[in-house]
Amino acid sequence: MLFLALSVQIKELHTGVELKTFLNDNEYVFLKFFMDTCGHCHHLAPRFIDLEDMSPQAKLAEFNCNTDNSVCNEYEVNGVPTLLLFKNGKQIGEYESEYRDPKPMNKWISKTISEQNKTEM
Repeated sequence: MLFLALSVQIKELHTGVELKTFLNDNEYVFLKFFMDTCGHCHHLAPRFIDLEDMSPQAKLAEFNCNTDNSVCNEYEVNGVPTLLLFKNGKQIGEYESEYRDPKPMNKWISKTISEQNKTEM
């Protein structure tokens, strides 16, 4: 029997320093803040993995607020899951739609990046 390993490229971030470094080292990052005890977060998890399969224009990363809640406070995360888009370490958007499926998330990422690029011209 042949087993295929899935190459999921969602970066798990564990410290504030690691988070800031990752945000600054990548042009676009779509970041999910979550908690282990959050039912909505568990519901979102496989959809976030499916988003990776769509090859969005942003790197995907996640930070567990149970690890260090002060980091989540620093990014003004008032509830989880929270989905933020960053460009070169600066927040450029928050995905607030109730449609937390891969296609609408990917569409929002592309639209937000496109709008960001237009404002920089």
